[in-house]
Amino acid sequence: KMKNGTTSIDIKVAENLWLTEISAWETEKKKHENGDDRYIQQIIKSGTLSDKVAAMTLMVQESPVHRFATLENLLAMSKSGKHAAKMAIDSLKELFSTSLLPPDRKVEMYTSQSNEIAAILSYFEQRIKKIYNDFIDAVEASTKHQAVENRKF
Repeated sequence: KMKNGTTSIDIKVAENLWLTEISAWETEKKKHENGDDRYIQQIIKSGTLSDKVAAMTLMVQESPVHRFATLENLLAMSKSGKHAAKMAIDSLKELFSTSLLPPDRKVEMYTSQSNEIAAILSYFEQRIKKIYNDFIDAVEASTKHQAVENRKF
């Protein structure tokens, strides 16, 4: 229980609420899929690398809470081959600075919440904190790799 007598929602429950929310959102999204949605899916399947990264970026911007798997895919790309990594890093940099990080405070770890929406958002924020740290690691690795490549000349 919280200080004010309400029941608190622990992190495991928050995670399950978040996953349930994602599933419900995806089901609704499929019911109301339009031409733009189908076009983006087609680009991700068979577009050029830059088009795929752009499409994935748009998907995350549409609903960061619900498109976390797409964000994770961009992070995985940032750790891959040189060209793909640079494009993914640029996209992630833009996403973190414009859509994912709160502009006026630090990202926080999960704290018990008294309602489901607050619990989902607090859990999501904790996941953003982790993925941001992974992104910083990818940028550092890319920078080190680039320094090694530059020394070869």
